[in-house]
Amino acid sequence: MPQAEFAARFRSKGECYTFLTQDVKAYCPPKDTVTTLHLRDMAMGRKRYIRCDNIRHLFVPHYESLSLEKIIGFVEGTAPDLLVNYFPIPREMKKFPR
Repeated sequence: MPQAEFAARFRSKGECYTFLTQDVKAYCPPKDTVTTLHLRDMAMGRKRYIRCDNIRHLFVPHYESLSLEKIIGFVEGTAPDLLVNYFPIPREMKKFPR
């Protein structure tokens, strides 16, 4: 989808988020933690996405020593291509819930 067509079709962040989550069935972080740029990259194929039916939510106890930075660091060390292909830029990841 060309960028001009994308801009004409989705005028707001909410419309783009709804399209990806409802029509495409892509798993997205909470709306307030993701930017329009990342949503556009997902819709245009620059970023990959995981389908909602492939997501499994797990309960992880709250450990004071386990921070978002440590989780991101672990993924950088074990599967760096995962961060590049699926996640937004590092500044946006800092908004994610733990």
